[in-house]
Amino acid sequence: MKNGKMAIGLAVLLSGCVCGFAVEAAAGAGTAERSEVWEGKMYSSTFRAAMCVAPDGKARGVLLLRQRSGKIDTYHFYGKEQNGVIAVSHSSGHKLEARQTSPTSVQGSLRLANGMKVSFDAVRNTSGRVSDDCAPL
Repeated sequence: MKNGKMAIGLAVLLSGCVCGFAVEAAAGAGTAERSEVWEGKMYSSTFRAAMCVAPDGKARGVLLLRQRSGKIDTYHFYGKEQNGVIAVSHSSGHKLEARQTSPTSVQGSLRLANGMKVSFDAVRNTSGRVSDDCAPL
């Protein structure tokens, strides 16, 4: 009988711990950024981009543009997500706007500071790894 009471007490203690982790995870889930990695082509260049969006819609990202020569240009973008559209800009004046078109794809455009607009389609990976500064890994 004594072992039975101990087993029940241990079960109650463990279930309380598990419930505590679930509550803590649920509470933390509302404050964490969600991130995704996009891959695609623009003319003769390929790109990888990571976008990180906070629950309040604040967005940031890093675009790695690989030119045909192999040179990689890096652009850090900041902005917001609103009504399903991510609109971010670079300090040089480049602006990127994109919308999810399916669970695995994104469609958007990059407007360069000189006014030229480049449209793109990208493969979207919601489990893609990103660095602390939201660069694709």
